[in-house]
Amino acid sequence: MSGIIGGAGSRSGVIIPDGIGCRLQPNSSSTFTMPNGNEHWIGWTTNNGLKGCFINGLTLSGQSGTDFHDGNANGRITFNYSGVYWINFDLRNENSASNGNPTMYIDGTLVQRQHVEGWAQHPYMHGQLRGCFNLNAGQYLYIGVGCNGGQFQGYQDTLNYLQIMRQN
Repeated sequence: MSGIIGGAGSRSGVIIPDGIGCRLQPNSSSTFTMPNGNEHWIGWTTNNGLKGCFINGLTLSGQSGTDFHDGNANGRITFNYSGVYWINFDLRNENSASNGNPTMYIDGTLVQRQHVEGWAQHPYMHGQLRGCFNLNAGQYLYIGVGCNGGQFQGYQDTLNYLQIMRQN
């Protein structure tokens, strides 16, 4: 199905598919241990057997650089339609290695970072990034994580995910 955007102040007659967004998980069935504190780009997938994972109106491609869970092949998410997008990311560290930083980049520019001191103190602490962004078609997003010795599971753990929804 598709919706037509119309009315005062809008692009009347532009057809945009309904349900633009995604629910993705890290693209691996294993746990990754970070060898250092440098940022590593996360790779994503919908093909993991978890019900409810999908991608619509967004494109997955590779993000070059240091990666985990196949980020060089599936770490970049490109927005095919302009609009306001709600982005919700959650990643759990399995051990208490060191503090760390989940980071969000749009078009290669850091737009959000969380410093997680709890990763150094307690296992099973979460790093989360959430925000609402006005994006143009063709812009892209990738998520990085830096945590020396941190252990992050792939899609076998339903706690780790990235959700993106276009606001209509």
